Amino acid sequence: MIPSAIGNLSSLSVCYLDDNALTGTIPSTIGSLKNLHDFRLSNNKLISSIPTEIGLMRTLEMLYLDNNFLYGPIPSSVGSLSLLKELHLYKNDLSGSIPETIVKLKNLQVLYLDNNKITGTLPQSLESLAHLESLYLFNNKLRGSLPASIGALSNLTNVRLNDNKFDGRLPTNLGLLQKLQLLFLDTNSFSGTVPTQLGKLRRLGKYNSFQKVPDLFSTH
Repeated sequence: MIPSAIGNLSSLSVCYLDDNALTGTIPSTIGSLKNLHDFRLSNNKLISSIPTEIGLMRTLEMLYLDNNFLYGPIPSSVGSLSLLKELHLYKNDLSGSIPETIVKLKNLQVLYLDNNKITGTLPQSLESLAHLESLYLFNNKLRGSLPASIGALSNLTNVRLNDNKFDGRLPTNLGLLQKLQLLFLDTNSFSGTVPTQLGKLRRLGKYNSFQKVPDLFSTH
């Protein structure tokens, strides 16, 4: 159990509580940790929603809440974490859509939301995430087409969108992602053809999955 009194540690800059067997909830008093840079609760047994007060932790650069039993939506207040570089929320029971405010995280480099129950579509203004390098959204219930703005994320190296409900044609400007090394799109409902522009991505590895995408290699 994480005590509410943790909020009294106003000078705390780093908090590692990961890889334990902690139970209970994440207290809303974490919003009082105004000097915290690195907060890690990964690999515990926490059963909790993510408190909206997390948006008050304005100095936060690293947030690891993965591999717990967190439920409910990702609070829109995460968009206030303007210094955040890494957001790890994977392997939980999170639901609802990805908040549009996430595009305010202009310093974000790693976004891992995979293995949850997240629904809805991708935010349209992805180009705001100019420093994003890794985008893992696989094994959720995301739908809709990929926004063309994904092609503006010039620092992307790893993208896993597999095992969702995405549809429509793949945007041709995926071919602008010159640093891309890993691209998994399988087990969705994409249609049309693979953009020929992807063939120009010299760093793209050979283990990229298209083979399970319905009709992706058709000529219509």
